[in-house]
Amino acid sequence: LAPEQAAGERVTAAADIYSLGAVGYELLTGRTPYEFTSFVDLSLQQRQPPAPPSAASSEFASLILRCLSFDPNDRPHSAAALAHELAQAPPDVTAPTEVLTPRRRTIHVSRRTLLGLAAVLGTVLIAVGLAFAYAGGSSEKPPPPPAQQQDVLRRGNTPAESARLLADWLRRRSD
Repeated sequence: LAPEQAAGERVTAAADIYSLGAVGYELLTGRTPYEFTSFVDLSLQQRQPPAPPSAASSEFASLILRCLSFDPNDRPHSAAALAHELAQAPPDVTAPTEVLTPRRRTIHVSRRTLLGLAAVLGTVLIAVGLAFAYAGGSSEKPPPPPAQQQDVLRRGNTPAESARLLADWLRRRSD
């Protein structure tokens, strides 16, 4: 969070340059430029530059610290200007890099887990089969009863009338 952004001031491209400097700092050092517990604490710490990253050349470190400057006018004015300054900085060849080879991830599943999954799948298949057999093997709905035999629950005009109609309907259904 750029200092001017935290203060609620006008935000320009300089705030993005600040954020890029914070990411660069963290990539170089493995930690954020400031350790803070609240935005007020961060705002107070941002008035001083963070410790210079020792893992980079002095030119590159000073460019990262310029990106983290409290005053937006002290930062590079655009991403193009920053890219130009990065291109001018000499490469840092003192820190050797390690070639990483991709690791193949294997998933180990215990026999107990496989047996549990098989049991669940078998139970589901049996339940579906029984439901299908109980329905008579047909997905068609049974025809509705004749109109004179339908017992429809009606709603009353008042809560008391609705309660009375519900009680009557329940009595008819319980017989």
